[in-house]
This record gives sequence, structure tokens and C-alpha cells, in this order.
Amino acid sequence: LSNADFKRWCKARYLHGRRMQEWRDLIRQIGNDLKRANDKPSADENKPGDADPNRIHQAMLCGLLDHIGQHDDNGDYRGPRGARWRIHPESALGKRRPAWMAAAEIVSTSRVYARTVAQVQPEWIEKAAAHLIQKQALDPQWDKQRGEVIAREQVSLFGLILTADRRVPYVRHDRAHARQLFIQHALIEGQWGQRDAPGFLKANLSLAKRLQAEENKLRRRGILRNDEEVLAWYDSRLSPDIANRQELINRLDDDLDRALRMDEADLRASELDAQADAFPSHLELNGQSFKLQYMFAPGNEDDGVNLDVPVAHLNQLDAQRLDWLVPGLLSDKIEHLIKGLPKAQRRKFVPASQSVETCVANMPFAQGDLYVALARQLQRLCGEPSPNEHDLRAIELPARLCMRIRLRNDHGGQLAAGRDLQALRKTLGDKAKTAFKARHDDRWSIKDITRWDAPLPETLPLSVAVAGGLHAYPRLSDQDNSVAVQLYDEAEDARRNHREGLLRLLLLSQHKNLQQRLKSLPNRQATVLRMSALPAADVAEQHLIDQLAATRRHGDLLSSLAARCVSDSQLDEQVLSHADFQACLDQTQALATCMQRHWQAIGRLADAWAVWVACKKPAQSDPSGRDMHDQLIWLLSPGWLERTPDLTDLPRYVQALCLRAERWRHQPADDLQRLSLIEPHWQRAKSALARCAQRRQPAPQGLVAYRWLIEEYRVSVFAQTLKTRQKVSEKRLNQAWGELKPVIERL
Repeated sequence: LSNADFKRWCKARYLHGRRMQEWRDLIRQIGNDLKRANDKPSADENKPGDADPNRIHQAMLCGLLDHIGQHDDNGDYRGPRGARWRIHPESALGKRRPAWMAAAEIVSTSRVYARTVAQVQPEWIEKAAAHLIQKQALDPQWDKQRGEVIAREQVSLFGLILTADRRVPYVRHDRAHARQLFIQHALIEGQWGQRDAPGFLKANLSLAKRLQAEENKLRRRGILRNDEEVLAWYDSRLSPDIANRQELINRLDDDLDRALRMDEADLRASELDAQADAFPSHLELNGQSFKLQYMFAPGNEDDGVNLDVPVAHLNQLDAQRLDWLVPGLLSDKIEHLIKGLPKAQRRKFVPASQSVETCVANMPFAQGDLYVALARQLQRLCGEPSPNEHDLRAIELPARLCMRIRLRNDHGGQLAAGRDLQALRKTLGDKAKTAFKARHDDRWSIKDITRWDAPLPETLPLSVAVAGGLHAYPRLSDQDNSVAVQLYDEAEDARRNHREGLLRLLLLSQHKNLQQRLKSLPNRQATVLRMSALPAADVAEQHLIDQLAATRRHGDLLSSLAARCVSDSQLDEQVLSHADFQACLDQTQALATCMQRHWQAIGRLADAWAVWVACKKPAQSDPSGRDMHDQLIWLLSPGWLERTPDLTDLPRYVQALCLRAERWRHQPADDLQRLSLIEPHWQRAKSALARCAQRRQPAPQGLVAYRWLIEEYRVSVFAQTLKTRQKVSEKRLNQAWGELKPVIERL
């Protein structure tokens, strides 16, 4: 092109002709220099476009550091020292908007534009401006995998952030601080990061752990020296040029290892406390040793003393023993119990510390029930019958004064943890039984037994040892048409099932004798027919009613009568041998007398039931009618023969219902008023039974007695002429409930 054509070509493309000429001259000069250096480019290298543009841009960056820009969210570019511009619209990069750019020139027209721009990388800028950039290390942290302190490096140039989160060794920026962090995390906290730690470190950490455990036991800090003192100890023995793990490993030899080993005087800040022996490291339960761990972490879940227990042992834990905790915490627990008493009682034990010392001195540790023993000591101190054990159990204690149970699986993993033993048994009781059964001894799995002879042993042992240090109770269990021997992990569960099994074995052993006695009963068919229409409860209510029965076998009238007679006259729950079982079978005269007495009571009940069926009663929509129906359901629903303590009382209860219905016809308002006396006590009893059912616990004997005391109270309120078996009043009911309530709340 001629000069004129070249100028027109440049003008059409908005290029400066003189600057283009200067560029062409520069290319020519470079080419000449290459020729003189005998480094003439090949024909392929001279082709337009084959030169690497990135290398050209990197070379030019050294002179364009004032013209670099970083794209922001507004579409503009932020330049050095707060400058801002945009790429010229005619530029090839005008629409692409790269994250970083460099411009040959910055012009200011209607606004500031960058022209002749190229995309660049922040790494190029950092390399080109190595003498101008500023580096800053942020958030130094110990990296135990790498064995050194790592920081986030921030690189900036004229206010522009080139790199924000580059991970670099902190020692490059601040060796002294990196060294302190290395000592703190790797040597003091034990975050060495490798499986094989140096010998000195293992010994020092073990010593520190022992002293920290002593602090947790005594619940006070200051026994172990603080981190600043330990850091200063290491700092005085380590060379200043050691700031990471590898540097220490390279310098470590026998002399340095000995120099870095601590003795107890280097770590202990106070003298050994004499109470340390009162905090054992293991707890002995049922002949097994369980690990104890003490934590001094107020507010945390694991604060206090923690007991590690395999889940298979859950149902064998002694709740009374757990209440005693350990000797070192007993005084603190007793003091909190005394301070939790009402003021009128608390003032009798001032000063509390002296009362605590007296109680502890006179209470053999872990002997019996803590609350019973403490109540006895407090009553002796004040000379009065209060406080009693129920008052003490009702006091809320800090969590740290209740044993925390951590249930472990076979691999040591934690399944659950808590301070409420009953709640843990409710949640994981089935899993505990499954784990227990996995350790069963097949010698005690005997089925299809109908008589006490081989393979049933002559005598069942009280308990046997099975794998895992567990104690098991070999007892009988009812299988409907036979009995079996099974191992149980709970003594109460074993007792209950053994009673069922014994009863079934007694019934099977004298089946013919019982059949003959039942056939000889007077008016047998008529009585059975009259008693065939007794009321039935729905499933949910029947489940609550069954909590009152020792057995939940719901058979026909005659089979239930046979079971009841055998249970009352021949059944002894302590029978564990063939000789004792045979002695029970020999009590035939007692069986005959019992059956005669029960059959007479059933006859009177049939007569009373016939009267009830014939009398006029309020509808169930009426409150009185609803209560009468409810009472009948709880008296005569399936299982009444098994759960009624004395069958001779049932006819009287039904007769009282008939008298009440007759009085209701004339005075319905008076019946409602009398019902208001019964209702609070009745609802208490039903709620307590619902709590037992929810927790899968049999009803306590006190609750069973309370339920039947309410029936006597009904007779007293609605049918005084029939008289009651025992003295009963609202005051006596409230007193009985006051004694029963703490027992129910502990379920």
C-alpha cells in the first residue's frame, strides 16, 4: 500500500497511522536483530498469527501496570489507585468483558474508555510487578496433615486484589508466630498429624491427660499448668529455627528428646489432692468393671461422671448403685439434697456442711438405697419422721450429680447416652435383649416341657454366667401348651415369666384332676351361661386394665377358675427344684378348698349380675351412666378372675352398683355430687396405669392397692349399707396417693 492508501486504511479502522508506522518499524528492528544473532525465524514462524499472543502480552505488561483493570459487578473495570473505566465499544473485547485486562491507552471522552486492550491473567501481573506487589497472610491455622501452619495469602497491586485465598506456609511471613502456633497445636494439644509421634510427645501428652483427668474428678482448674506456661517451657528448649513438624523431625535426636521430656513438676501447678482416690477410674457392678470418665464442662451434656456400658448390660444395671455415684461426689450430692428441702425442713440441718459430714460418716457407701439411707440419717439428726425418701427423690439435682450412662455397641461406638436409666431401657431395651440373646448358652434353651423331668434340670440355678461377663437367670416360660427354659437378663422379668411358667406346668401336671373337680361343681352349666354376657373393653382400655393382673391369660370361665385356684393354693414363685414343685402338687386339699370358695363367690356374682341386668340404669350419655359402665368394664372385663385380689368382694361391688342405680332414679343430682368425690381419685389411678403401660412396666403393688381402695370408697359413698372391707375416706386416699406418687414419677 502507498502511504496515502495506508493512512486511509488506518482511518477506516480507527487506527492511528503514525502509531502503526512505529509498530511496523519496531517489528522490522526486531527482525534485523534476530538476523544479526543468526537466529532467523523459519518461514512457518513468520506466518501472521503464529506468534504466541500470551507471551507478547506478558512482555508488554511491564510497561502497562498503570493500565490494568479488574471487572466488577457494575460492568466497569477498577484500575490502580481507584481509577475506573470501560472497554471501548469498538474493541473486540467490548462484549466479552474478561475478568482482567490491560490497555495500551486510557482515553477520556464522554466517559473514560480503555482502548487497544487484551485479556491478561492475575498471575502474569504478579510476575511482572513482583517488585511492587504487597503480600499479606491472613487466618494462620495449624494443618496437622502437612505438619505446619498454613495461612491465606492475599496479593494486591495498587489496591487491586490479585489473589485472595492462596494457601501458603505461614513461616514465610512470620516465623516467630508460626513457631508459637506449632508448639501450641502440635506439642501442647497433641495434633501431631502422624501415627507415630515422638517418644517425648507421647509421654508429655499422657502426663497432661492424667492431670486433666484429676481436674475433672475434683471439678476445679489449676492443677495443670496453663498453655502459656507450657509454651514458654517448650520455647526455651527448642531452637528458634524449628517452626514445623519436619524441621523438628530433622533436628530430633536422643539429647533433644530427653530435653523435651517433662516430669510431673513441669506440668503440675498445685500439690496432689488427697481426695483423688475418692474418684475411681472404674465402677464395679455385678462382678464387672465398667470405665468411668469425669468431665468438668458445665453446661455440656457430658458434664459430671460418665459410665461406659455395653448395651447388653443395660437391663442388668442397678439403679440404686448408680444413685451413689462415687465417694468423691457423695458429699456434694447430699448437700444439694439438703439445700433442696423446704425451708421449714432445711433449717433443721444448719450448718449443712456439718450435717453432710455426719451423714456420710454414718452411711456405708453403696449399701442399699441412697435415699432411704439418707432419709434415715436426716430423721435421726432432727428427731422427726421427715424428710422421708419421697421428699428427697422429688428434689431436682444438677445434671452433674446424676450418673450419665453411655451405651456402647460391640465395636465401642456410642449408641445413646443419658442420665435416666428407665428412659434408656425404654428406648434401647429391645436392642439390649437382642445383644444379650447373642451371648446365650444353648444349654439353657429347652422347649416342649410338660412335666418336671429330664431334660429339665433337677434344680434351676439362681443365676448363671454367660459370655461378656453377663449374669443370666434360667427360668420357666409359658408356651401355652407347654413350658420352656429360657435365660433372662432382668431379675424382675425372670420372676414374672417363671411365675407364668410354673402356673402352666402345674396346670399341665394335674390336668385330669382339675377336669374332674370342675365337672363336679354345682350348677356349673347354668352359672357359666349367666356369666357369658359380661362387658368387654376396647383394646386400648383392656391394655390398661391388664396392668393390674399378674397374668394376662384370658380364657373361658372354667379354665380361668382352674388357673386361679392353682395360683392361690399351690403356686410358689420361689420354686426352682423338682422337690419343691412336687410339694406344691401335693397340696390337693388346699386346691379343693380354694376352688369351692371361689365357685361360691362366682355364684353370688352371677346373682348380682342378673340383678344389674334387670335394673333400670342411666344411659351412657349421662355422666353417672358413663361412670357406672366404666366401673363395670374395669371390674368384669376379660381377665377379671386373674386380676381381682379377693373374688368375694366382686359381688358386693356389683350390688353397690345396683343400689346406686336405684338411688339415681330418684336423686340424679345427688349421684352427680357423690360422683365428684370419686372422679379425682379414679382419674389419678387411670393416669398412673397409663404411665405404666407406656413404659412397659407392671403396675406397682401400691398402685394396685390404691385402685381397689377406690372401689371400697365407691361402696362407702354410694352404698353405705353394704359396708366396706376396710376403713376408707378421702383423706386416706389422698394419703395413699401421696406415698404412691413418687413411685409413679420414677417409672
